[in-house]
Amino acid sequence: DSRNPPDFGRIAWPEDIIGSLEVDPEGNIIGNLQSSGTYRMLTNEGALGLSSFLRGKLLERLRAEENKDRKT
Repeated sequence: DSRNPPDFGRIAWPEDIIGSLEVDPEGNIIGNLQSSGTYRMLTNEGALGLSSFLRGKLLERLRAEENKDRKT
């Protein structure tokens, strides 16, 4: 979430952390995404802030869901 990036070397506020995952030294993801449980889409800093890449992926998925609903 890009609405309130932490200062360099600092950890974001819990409400701004979507989740976490473990990565090995080679960059491979170990296990699955662990939801933070405290993430908030709307805070005093504003609404959810997605990167252009994530925004595109979200729109792609929403359109696929919309098309799936139309077929049923």
